[in-house]
Amino acid sequence: MSKLPITVGQTLKGKNGLYKIIEGLKGNTVFKAAILDSTSRKIPRGAAGAVIKTETDEFMKYVFNRERNNYELPHMASCKTIRGLRDVIGFDPQKPS
Repeated sequence: MSKLPITVGQTLKGKNGLYKIIEGLKGNTVFKAAILDSTSRKIPRGAAGAVIKTETDEFMKYVFNRERNNYELPHMASCKTIRGLRDVIGFDPQKPS
């Protein structure tokens, strides 16, 4: 989840990996990306693709922060039937939401 202006061909660095934007999936808010590099166990070995979502306004910032917080709940993080949040780009936990 990122508020950065994103364009096809751009490379983004997250906490757990590097991602290259391949194509837009939904306007200028959701993108398909290739995983270029990862040293984190959070990203499974052999994973090739990722979805990058961007904020468009303050409401979406709230929605994405709530979504990120939910993924960090122990019962969500350990659930095998819920796709996990693998990485966050451009999030600073020291800044107030």
